[in-house]
Amino acid sequence: MAVAKRITDNHLTCVICREVFTDPASLQCNHTFCKSCLLKYTKTQPGAIQARSIPCPSCRQLTRVATPDRSVHEWVNCLKPSHVIQGLIDDLVGSQDLDVCGVCKRDGDTTPATMLCTICDDVFCDGCVMKHNRVPRLRDHKVIDLRNRKPKVPSSMCRIHKDEKIKLFCKDCRMAICTVCCSIKHRKCDDVETIDAMTPLVKETRINQTRNQLRESKTYTDKMSSIRSDFESILTIELPKLRRSLDELKIGIARRPLQTIDCSRQGHTYGALNDVAVLTVHGIKVTVVTDNSISRLHACYTSNKTFIQKCLDLPTGPSRVAKVGEALAAVTLPASRQIAFINFDPEPSLLSTVKTKKMYYGLACLNSSQLVAGGNDSRASVDVLDMKGNVLKSINTGVIKNPFYIHVTRNNSLLVSEWTVKSLVSVTSEGKIVFTYTPTGNKALKYPGGITSTSTGDILLVDSGSNRVIQLTESGQFVRDVFKPLYCPEYPVGICLDDDGLLYVSSYTYVKVFRFE
Repeated sequence: MAVAKRITDNHLTCVICREVFTDPASLQCNHTFCKSCLLKYTKTQPGAIQARSIPCPSCRQLTRVATPDRSVHEWVNCLKPSHVIQGLIDDLVGSQDLDVCGVCKRDGDTTPATMLCTICDDVFCDGCVMKHNRVPRLRDHKVIDLRNRKPKVPSSMCRIHKDEKIKLFCKDCRMAICTVCCSIKHRKCDDVETIDAMTPLVKETRINQTRNQLRESKTYTDKMSSIRSDFESILTIELPKLRRSLDELKIGIARRPLQTIDCSRQGHTYGALNDVAVLTVHGIKVTVVTDNSISRLHACYTSNKTFIQKCLDLPTGPSRVAKVGEALAAVTLPASRQIAFINFDPEPSLLSTVKTKKMYYGLACLNSSQLVAGGNDSRASVDVLDMKGNVLKSINTGVIKNPFYIHVTRNNSLLVSEWTVKSLVSVTSEGKIVFTYTPTGNKALKYPGGITSTSTGDILLVDSGSNRVIQLTESGQFVRDVFKPLYCPEYPVGICLDDDGLLYVSSYTYVKVFRFE
């Protein structure tokens, strides 16, 4: 039963509810979950629902649904059931009479069983399982609540013809069968008798089958122990190489960029491309880049298979860009204390500018009528502005005093960073700090810069000082370095992710475009 327990714990337990699978279903990534658990999880993922897909709680891969126009409940119900896993559960977990408590039955009572011990291979009522758990050597046994499982088909019914009772026993094949099995598959057998007459032999057969299974399990365990011993030896010898290999596995994008947008072709060989954003105008994808060194904004797009780069000169050097509408962007001009509104058709044109009381660098769009801006006022806050530049309220940003980069997440929280503070802070729109990411050692931030997020809520943060783009969970836990060092742009600054899964990273005079996975 120890082998059965390991198989149950490692392969037959849902990672969401931590119980043996109930109605198991597998996703396209081959991870398996209870359908009810998968339904609850999917309902908490608005990005996946919008993408008409079921997200995997383990690896986050999306499974496309066959009926996207129906409800989430029907998406999950239409998933292919895992018959192999259900069969293993039936054999390993449900291989006995689960109706009556085994202890009470031996005392002549018929108390309904509610719990199953996979090690003792016995079932208990609520009272008896408490006694079981009080015994020191039994405390660590795996106990399963039978009330959360579907009722098992009675063992007296034929597994092939589920509506037929087992009434016969074929001596030639040494197996119990129903009358339909007898007429179809056992017509040529010479010795078939009723099950009542063969009960002693049936019991003996089942005992022998169980013994054979135990022998096979022991053989399997011995082989696994040998393999484990060999593997531990390999680990001891090759551990340094293995660690380097594991570090490589944490790296995300390994391929070269899909495109490099060179913003120095306008007669300048230097630049300071502080930020990048992507707009879709009349079906054309426009890459917007702010160039602080020459007070210019670049708009790059492809029309009729021709790459086009248009420039818009601004009163002073632009800092950050925020997408405000489908064809409208806002840009901070800190030197002149202005915010410029630029329209794209797809060529850029200056629509208007508004004066601000402070010198703002960081900028993001909170909603259709409000912006969030941060700058040099040393008050550890960002300001919520209306579209005329008026301050509506200030939001606390914790350790970040001068937020140079701001990003609004899918749940309207703010992510802020600053080059002089080696941290990333997440704060709600009411000013409550969600988390502060301040890694140490070789993972410490040097010059944190641009921020964006994925449709599943993961955070992508640029660290210009170490030439890294870091992926974090929505709660601020480190996931991986997105790039291998060979392919990360030198001194990355700005970053954004478009709806097609393309990642844009700006640096000095160019923007590199990657496929994000």
